[in-house]
Amino acid sequence: MNGTNTVTDPRSPDQVAAAQTYARTREMKVAPDSMVDAIHRARGRQAFDAGTLGPQDPEWEFRNLQTLGLEEATAWVQGANETFTSGPKYLAMTKQATRVVLGWLAKLPGDTWDERWFASGLDEAPRDGMTQLSERLGRPTKIVSLGVMTLVRSRLIRPSYEWMFSASQWNSRGRAVSFLEVQNPRHMSG
Repeated sequence: MNGTNTVTDPRSPDQVAAAQTYARTREMKVAPDSMVDAIHRARGRQAFDAGTLGPQDPEWEFRNLQTLGLEEATAWVQGANETFTSGPKYLAMTKQATRVVLGWLAKLPGDTWDERWFASGLDEAPRDGMTQLSERLGRPTKIVSLGVMTLVRSRLIRPSYEWMFSASQWNSRGRAVSFLEVQNPRHMSG
């Protein structure tokens, strides 16, 4: 305490900034799915890799996407998903959904979109994460789900196998099949 009855923070500016980022991330992160079901039986795991970053292979064709800025990432995702939209109304909804989810992810810590995805907690919440995020953002689950699906399909984020096998939103309406149709980045830049 100094002579004016105020408390000075003994931490460095970097420590203060790190603490603020940590607190903000804890507020934004969705809670992981429960590991037990309604009658307290352990849920089976679909895969081994939930909550871990994928391989960081520098030769991966989509690697350059990871460091795109918000506007460039938005444009990439929208271009990559135009093939899968059915009319102007759905295209507009897809664009809105992409902007909502990317805007939220951009506020999370991380140097890449994959790092922000894992910091969000969504990868550890394939069953309930979309609903939690929808409530936090005040947006319909349909919009949040569509936004996440466009990011996955365009390879901007790479969820774990656990998420891919367990997220009902991903496994419905042929979204998983569309993922296979856009394997080549040259196909999407087209």
